Amino acid sequence: QSLEQQVNADRSRLASVRDRLSRVEQSLAEKQEAHRAEDRATPLRAALETLEQSAETLRADLQSTDTALTAARSKLDSARETMQTRQRERSKLQGEVDTLQSIVDAYAQGDFKPVLDDIQADDGFETALSKALGDTLMASIEDDAPVAWTSRTVSDLPSLPAGVTALEPHVKAPAQMKLALSQIGVVESEEHGITLSQQLKPGQSLVSRDGAYWRWDGLYMKATSADRHAIQLKQKNKLVELAALLPGVVAAAEESQEIVGTLTEKVDTLQSKRRDVQQTLQSTDNDIRIKRNELNRAIEDQSALQAEIAKLEEALSLARVDADTLDQRIESGAQELAGFDETAMAQQQQDIDSLRTRLGEAREAHHEAIRELQTVRQEHATRDARLQALRDERVSLQNRCVRARERIAELEERTASLQEKLENLQKRPGEIREAKEEVLNRIREIETEK
Repeated sequence: QSLEQQVNADRSRLASVRDRLSRVEQSLAEKQEAHRAEDRATPLRAALETLEQSAETLRADLQSTDTALTAARSKLDSARETMQTRQRERSKLQGEVDTLQSIVDAYAQGDFKPVLDDIQADDGFETALSKALGDTLMASIEDDAPVAWTSRTVSDLPSLPAGVTALEPHVKAPAQMKLALSQIGVVESEEHGITLSQQLKPGQSLVSRDGAYWRWDGLYMKATSADRHAIQLKQKNKLVELAALLPGVVAAAEESQEIVGTLTEKVDTLQSKRRDVQQTLQSTDNDIRIKRNELNRAIEDQSALQAEIAKLEEALSLARVDADTLDQRIESGAQELAGFDETAMAQQQQDIDSLRTRLGEAREAHHEAIRELQTVRQEHATRDARLQALRDERVSLQNRCVRARERIAELEERTASLQEKLENLQKRPGEIREAKEEVLNRIREIETEK
């Protein structure tokens, strides 16, 4: 009866083991399917690689933008220096023109315009013209003026002494003065003038370029005699000369100002681009950190799922062993039950109880070993995930170190350039003072001449 009970108990346990085996197989199939379907690590790695490539492209773009910005700033600084120089030149020239214009205008004050305002002598002939005509240069060509030049036609004018050229070709003047200028001759030296003055006919005169004057009636003025109109004529010529230069200087100043405006816009555009690229790069780096954390979690989850699968596979193996053992025991018990022997059965029952006790202890030890193995596998998977994260972080830090060194080199080069410009700018006050003193001296000279 005890053997029969044992066989029945084994059959009951076998049914329980087979039910457990079925549940383990189903759970294992579900976990394996989940492992295949939920592979989050692979797409995360691909996304992370794409983000890192984008970050490298952005860093290269940022570096090229920094290089272009540094070059543009250097050009802008140079253009500003050029603009300031040209503006100073324009201000200086404009000041001289205004000063000379005010002096020339002061001579022209009165109710009638003097003919001097309409006369333009060739360079070097101002003194000769002034000595030859004197105060008649202040006469007007207006008929109502108290002293006026009028048009006259005279035939059979006497010729100037041989070898003497007329002053007329060297002076641009109103037609009313043509007759007077045609009878004024120009000699090269005072000695020459003294000799030729003896040959002058009534109405004629000679003048040298340095201001000596001989008239037909014997009047002789030395070159050292005072002549205020010569100074005015020189100032007029100087005014014409400077006024001709002024448009070019003004145009150059305006051009340099336009260049500065263009370069300023370029620098502003590059600065705006740099901010945008830097913001995008920061956002991309943040996305990389997020994706890397997600990848680490996915690797840990995958490792945990693999550990669960291994545990289920081990449980399935044990259940199959148990099922096979019970099958063998049931078959053996059935055979023994057919040839029942009470004494043998008692001994066999005792042996079975002893083996059962040892089997229980072995199973307990086996289960404990499985639990330890699962713990080790989980720890190993966690360490693998952590090592992968550390490797990725190391690569990222190495890239950042390389970029930092490159940025330091750029900043050092920029510092040297700025230091050189600072030294040049520190010299500018002295140069400005010298230029200012030169302008003031020039104004004083002009006022003295006036």
